Amino acid sequence: MLDFGLNGKSQVADALNQVSTRVGCAIVAVNSAYTSQLDSRFGTLTGTRSGERFIGHDGVVLHSDINAADNILARLGDVEIPRFLDHKRVKEILLERTRKFLNSLAPLQSQLFEAKTDKGKSQTLELRKRKQQFQIQNLMALKTLHQEDFTILDNLVNR
Repeated sequence: MLDFGLNGKSQVADALNQVSTRVGCAIVAVNSAYTSQLDSRFGTLTGTRSGERFIGHDGVVLHSDINAADNILARLGDVEIPRFLDHKRVKEILLERTRKFLNSLAPLQSQLFEAKTDKGKSQTLELRKRKQQFQIQNLMALKTLHQEDFTILDNLVNR
């Protein structure tokens, strides 16, 4: 049973409780801190939200509401982040998970991400300039393309 108190949200709580009773489902409240800023595919703070779009570190675009909903669903089973955990502690946990994820990408990490510190001394990992990211991808594609060209040329010459 949800109870938002007397702060104007009680009508929403009443409606949710009525619908859940009618359809036979349970309502479970979770800690929603940073759910709109996480990449739901990896559970990391490596993407960027822009209006209705959430852009992952790999360039994949998700609908921001669906991304947040997936994060809320995942939060239901997250034993490290209980409902009433302070948002600052939630951010620390998520940054640590993000660091571990990025360490698994160690060869590309320094090329794609950099640490940013805001005035409040909190640190986040952000994509370097997109231009650099696309340059790296283009160079890799060119390398592959030219390798195929040289293989074809070698085959023609050696006939």
